[in-house]
Amino acid sequence: MRLVVVLAFVAALGTLAQAEGTWWLGISLGGTHFLGAFVEYREGEMGVLVSLGTAVPWRLNDLSLAFQLRRYPAGPSPAPYLGLGGWAFFVRKGASWGWLASLDLSAGLQWDLGGGMGLELGAILHYFLAVHWEGSTGFNSRTLILPALAFEWAP
Repeated sequence: MRLVVVLAFVAALGTLAQAEGTWWLGISLGGTHFLGAFVEYREGEMGVLVSLGTAVPWRLNDLSLAFQLRRYPAGPSPAPYLGLGGWAFFVRKGASWGWLASLDLSAGLQWDLGGGMGLELGAILHYFLAVHWEGSTGFNSRTLILPALAFEWAP
């Protein structure tokens, strides 16, 4: 399953590298990160989003990295979006490091605020593939559904 996600991501990047689309920057709350920033490249109804953030913003000892392939069906505002991607989370407690990896599905609505700005409200489902903490590794541990809010703009 992980190989399929990686291959889909690489194929999408190759397709988007040859096209002329729009770059978006954004700030997100909830979902994959408690607090994060993202960059997205969109071409028509498709997009590739990469985000970096933290799960605990007042502690800088964790790092959250995610990517998504997104589809934005054409329609009036608010317009729906769907996403499929992955998430990796790295955390340190004392001398111990841990990590987790998940497959993510997202859905929500995007509002066009005018002037190249937008607002997204949605939900993201994390299906945890693997977790490693304090020397032990577990697989398929649990599933979470979290709300997500993002503000974005096209520079």
